[in-house]
Amino acid sequence: MELALQSLPALLQASLVTVGLAAASMAAGLVIGLLSALIRIARIPVLSHLMRAYVSIIRGTPLLVQIYLVYYGPPQFGWHLEPVPSAIVALSLNVGAYLSESFRGAIESVSKGQMEAAYTLG
Repeated sequence: MELALQSLPALLQASLVTVGLAAASMAAGLVIGLLSALIRIARIPVLSHLMRAYVSIIRGTPLLVQIYLVYYGPPQFGWHLEPVPSAIVALSLNVGAYLSESFRGAIESVSKGQMEAAYTLG
């Protein structure tokens, strides 16, 4: 019990970092997901294929592998990312890929008649 009480301040401080990391990743992932879904729906020739590949690769690889590649990959090219920013990048890319499919599926599930009615109303 004493060890748990001694560890509590460090755990609370680490939980604040975790919440900040999650919030930043979700916000950036939301933007990435929305943009990639809109690009795929608009069927922009080259970008649509790139977004499809991005979503397929990200959704097909484990998150731990993505974090590993984002953290250890750039130093091979002379760039160095700190641990927290690299975690935000990896998590944002992962969240963006999953949200992209959710947004695309939601938008494409709207029937043609409803879309025409929405365009008519402005």
